[in-house]
Amino acid sequence: MYPAFSKAGEVNLPVEIQDLEFIDGTQEDNLGQLIKVLKEDANYYEKHKILLVKAIKWRDQNHNRSLLLRGYNLQHFQAWLKIGECRSLHPPLPLHYEFIAASQGQTTDTALDVFISYSRADADFARKLNDRLQELGKTTWFDQESIAVGEDFQKEIEKGIENCDNFVFIISPRSINSPYCADEVEYASKLNKRFITILHDSVKSQDLHPALARVQWIDFSRGDFYHYFNELVRVLDTDREHVRYQTKLSQRALEWQEKQKSKDLLLRGVELETAWAWLREAELRKVEPRPTALQKEYITKSRQQTQKNRLVAIGSVVGFIGVVSAALVVSTTLWLRAERQTTLATLRENAVRVKNLLSSNAYKVDGLALAIAATVKSEDKLGKVVPSGCGTGRAIWWFNPLPTIQVRFGQ
Repeated sequence: MYPAFSKAGEVNLPVEIQDLEFIDGTQEDNLGQLIKVLKEDANYYEKHKILLVKAIKWRDQNHNRSLLLRGYNLQHFQAWLKIGECRSLHPPLPLHYEFIAASQGQTTDTALDVFISYSRADADFARKLNDRLQELGKTTWFDQESIAVGEDFQKEIEKGIENCDNFVFIISPRSINSPYCADEVEYASKLNKRFITILHDSVKSQDLHPALARVQWIDFSRGDFYHYFNELVRVLDTDREHVRYQTKLSQRALEWQEKQKSKDLLLRGVELETAWAWLREAELRKVEPRPTALQKEYITKSRQQTQKNRLVAIGSVVGFIGVVSAALVVSTTLWLRAERQTTLATLRENAVRVKNLLSSNAYKVDGLALAIAATVKSEDKLGKVVPSGCGTGRAIWWFNPLPTIQVRFGQ
């Protein structure tokens, strides 16, 4: 237990501190002991307080996901939580654990609302802006919170710009002369991000990067922060669906480019129809941000591949029908041949029986009846057996290859 500081004569202390060891405040020499105690584990208690404040805000705002920890902040407080678990005095609270768990479980590849570009000299103003946006439910990329230790700094910044719908630049003499800020502006401009500029300190318009100069800034330098903050929120909410889809399509197109433009990553079906409709509307309305050259190429290649796949599918169906048709013709021909051979064999057998019957005077009538029946059967199945005539004194002939049978009655 840490000692408590007390003055002589104090009584009726709260139950929670009655068991603590006291420092006698009547002795000036003991003040140094108090200061020493206050400094012990000061960093731990500072982090305890900061994380608890964040967690309470998150809880009180119905688990507002924009307040969850990301990147460096998340990594930092995860390490603090592991240290706190080993403490018997003032360990992390259940709310600490709940907040960290929710931060760990959030999706990391979803689009964010705002990327904040600023000079380190303007960090306090940038932090205030970031906190107010998060409290309002806007998800932000802020380098003080979003870059974890050991990560490639430049790569993480570019990834942050790619994943954000809006590029918010804080204008000041320091930021417009920062090479790091200039690089961020160049990359955001390459991706056709929507630029929103905030004037923090006065600068000359001619000193601005062209991508910043063509945008009307929101003048926070006049002092009424919340008045101009409301204007910022209004701009962020303008054409929100269009801007969000531009980010989504940009992410897909960049991945396609990084993977050597693999056809496996092209758009298909409903996704392609949605992208094509978005592109036509963007070009018709000329709304910002405009589609990039890469996005147009990505959609065009997707449409071409879909058309190619459709033609291949049609060719495959036609080919299949051709194969089936050929197989049907062959099988039918073979079946007819087999049927013909069977019929011919039957007719030959009947011809032999007729011949035998006709050779006997007792069975000539039976032989004639059998010959007539065989003739009818041959006509039905082969269409080749044609009688040369009938009646007394007439002859009935079976065509080749059956044996010729001649039947005569009377003189």
